[in-house]
Amino acid sequence: MFYSTAQEVIEYTGVSPFDVGVDDSEELKSLIESWLLEIKDIIDADRRRDFLQEADGDPASVRKLVHNVAKRMAANMVALAILRRETPIIKMDDFTVQLVQDQVMTKDIRRDLNLIPRGISQRAPFPVWRVRREGEIDAS
Repeated sequence: MFYSTAQEVIEYTGVSPFDVGVDDSEELKSLIESWLLEIKDIIDADRRRDFLQEADGDPASVRKLVHNVAKRMAANMVALAILRRETPIIKMDDFTVQLVQDQVMTKDIRRDLNLIPRGISQRAPFPVWRVRREGEIDAS
């Protein structure tokens, strides 16, 4: 399970199988779904929470903002795949040459993602100690 859908990404980007070098629309959907799985992992790691798990596995119960961010990140992956397929180099003028930047989570996407609170980390950022009372200590 992942956020957004391959069909939403295809409609949003207008990508065709030819654009990314696959044979048919089923392969294109499969490719985008694999990217959406990676994006789900990126979003969950960034927010320190699993939105699908919180929604009991029901994607319709996940906030629309999460789906929107995933769709836009997938669109960035589509654009990167198309650019890299054509050429990994962008020529700016006669002398400036720049490589395609691998940036799926842009500043705008990060800003939108920051609207969602982070979950509580499983690890405390500092050591936690507890002092036992005399009756709690084992006499072993």
